[in-house]
Amino acid sequence: MSRMHGNAEDADRNVPPVNRVLIVDDDEGLNRLLQRSLRRYGYGVEGVFTGADAIERVMGDAGLTLLLDLKLPDISGTDIIRKLIERQRPVPFVAMTGHGDEKIAVEMMKLGARDYLVKGTDLLDLLPNVFRRLFRELETERQLAAAEQALRESEEKYRNLVQGLPDLILIYDAEGTHIACQSSEPEMLLLPPERFLGRTAREVLPPDLADWLMADIARVLDGEMVPPGEYSLPIAGEKRYFERRLVRYGQDQVMIIIRDITDQMQAEERLRFQAHLLDAVEQAVVVTDTEGHVVYWNPFAEKLYGWSAEEAMGHTTLELMADDQSRQHGVEILARLQSGRRWSGEYEARHRNGTIFPIHSTCTPIFDERGNITHIIGISEDITERIQAEAEKGRLEQQFHQAQKLESVGRLAGGVAHDLNNLLSPILGYGEMLLDETPEPDPRIELLEEIVSAGRRARDLVRQLLAFSRKQTLKFRFIDLNILLQNFEKLLRRTIREDVFIYLRPAPSLPPVKGDAGQLEQVIMNLAVNARDAMPDGGELTIETAQVELDESYTAQHEGARPGLYVMLSASDTGHGMDAETKKHIFEPFFTTKEVSKGTGLGLATVYGIVKQHGGNIWVYSEPGHGATFKVYLPVTSESPHAETEEEDRHTPSGFRGSETILLVEDNDQVRNLTLAILKREGYKVISAANGREALEELDRHEAPVHLLLSDVVMPGMNGRQLFEQLSGRYPDMRVLYMSGYTDDVIAQRGIMEPGVHFIQKPFSIKVLAARVREVLEN
Repeated sequence: MSRMHGNAEDADRNVPPVNRVLIVDDDEGLNRLLQRSLRRYGYGVEGVFTGADAIERVMGDAGLTLLLDLKLPDISGTDIIRKLIERQRPVPFVAMTGHGDEKIAVEMMKLGARDYLVKGTDLLDLLPNVFRRLFRELETERQLAAAEQALRESEEKYRNLVQGLPDLILIYDAEGTHIACQSSEPEMLLLPPERFLGRTAREVLPPDLADWLMADIARVLDGEMVPPGEYSLPIAGEKRYFERRLVRYGQDQVMIIIRDITDQMQAEERLRFQAHLLDAVEQAVVVTDTEGHVVYWNPFAEKLYGWSAEEAMGHTTLELMADDQSRQHGVEILARLQSGRRWSGEYEARHRNGTIFPIHSTCTPIFDERGNITHIIGISEDITERIQAEAEKGRLEQQFHQAQKLESVGRLAGGVAHDLNNLLSPILGYGEMLLDETPEPDPRIELLEEIVSAGRRARDLVRQLLAFSRKQTLKFRFIDLNILLQNFEKLLRRTIREDVFIYLRPAPSLPPVKGDAGQLEQVIMNLAVNARDAMPDGGELTIETAQVELDESYTAQHEGARPGLYVMLSASDTGHGMDAETKKHIFEPFFTTKEVSKGTGLGLATVYGIVKQHGGNIWVYSEPGHGATFKVYLPVTSESPHAETEEEDRHTPSGFRGSETILLVEDNDQVRNLTLAILKREGYKVISAANGREALEELDRHEAPVHLLLSDVVMPGMNGRQLFEQLSGRYPDMRVLYMSGYTDDVIAQRGIMEPGVHFIQKPFSIKVLAARVREVLEN
């Protein structure tokens, strides 16, 4: 059989208050917190803060269990236990310390500690289960001790009965007449002895008792063997039990030997009741002799191990161990128990059907009144579900921490986007202006092109960070992923090296998803580029689409996923693959396995952000040497496709130049000066202001109509939306174009992302700003 390590099962909140705990800890806050935690589970709880108070309290109350801090201001927890043992007042206790120490743990276990806890964040979670198990063990030990005591008392009473209470001897003749009687307990005769002599059994005994007595006398005199029998009689208001034996006495007489077996019967009844209690325990209870041979096997043990009690009797518990290593450990445990020490722990057991499963077991030696070990009792339980729950908890915690890490990096990226965009706006704007105004073949053109190119790369880097953080502004529309992939195929094949063979396997038909086409194309391109880099010597890239339904069993294993219909896009390569450690970090910004200057580490981070912003999920499956498969799941939209106002439906502006009056409001001086220069260059009349209050003051000095408000969204005092609301009554035909370097969620809070509202994201190029202004004025 096996023994187990056991972690406690779920705490039972219906624990009777007879289980009382004394918490000994000098940290008053922690002491009271532990008291409240245990009271919630129905325990009687007290607290003291010094070792002296603990000793005094235990000496005055034998029914306490200690939760003992080992480091106290006046005396150590070890010395407290030693003093209580010296005073003949041992007490069950759980040791508790701020720092785990194996030597201390061993020392406390030698002193009888039932468990050893290290203070930490999970202390309150462990505590109820620890005491639930402890009190259950104490109750089992109390029951066993009571059973042993009852058995000893029964045996002692029986010996006293034999030695101190002589049998009642009655002698009858063939007619049933009492000839002689002898007893030191006359009440057993129901009548005084002198009234028995010379009278028949029918004259002095109850009719039914007299009938069977006369029949048995006749049988004995005829030479038959009459087996012993039992009967009961009410004596002095108490029902008592007797055993009778009949033997032939002389030629024609019969001797009846009657023994009072009331105490024996009552003791056996108590033992049957105690055995019934063990049978009812919902844990495997196994009692063995000192060599480990089974002598008792309760019904739950039959259920746990698969062997019936009859089959288990006489076999050793070592036969239940899973393998030779476990059996060797079992031999060591048995030696510990034979030395009188208790053992509690976990091991793997083997069911009758061959199944291996984890067990927690507590084994305790049983002593007789002379201090000799007579038996060993083991209480065991299957902890498979608990171990699986702990593993699942660990997996979910790991996923949660990874999600937290990615989210924190995303917040950082979104936070710096605004300032970076404001810095990039003048770099790109003035660079483009100088480039346009520098005639060929001026040698400065090459320098200006480098400046503009670097600015654009910086702008793209910011956009990648915003994509990862799911903060960039998207334009959602209904998309058939098959059509998008088909239209993107030519660019994809031009980008990927010729030694990488691309296979497209679209599903026959797909439901629409809502998304930003440009961003989804970026997902496909980044996955393809990542696959290309994983195949430096060439290989195959397979891109597939499919409609799938994710059920609850799948989503339970994938953090963030929800059940429902999805369109799946998968990209599989035949590259070198990746190990588990690499997969943990694959979506983190700036994480890369490439050489320095060979990659930014933002490709897959961008994919992750875009997919998350589309409400989808992405998972990677890979093993070293076996390539990798990225699967993107985009939720199928429940909306019906309808006519959408897209870029291609708008009126195409007649040109970039104009002569209208534009109110420019921007709190960043560099961005404002750049925008002013661009607008004047295109022929517009511009009124410039740094904030809303200044804009209102400028308009008070300006009588001509204002055709367009070009305003930053987030400004001190009055934001762009509030400024437009104040001016709309004064200029009912005035249009508005908002601009911002802030992220999507910030400007959405100002109502700028509502349908029909015009918006341009910083940093913008000269042509993009000029075209957008012209478009808003003409629509």
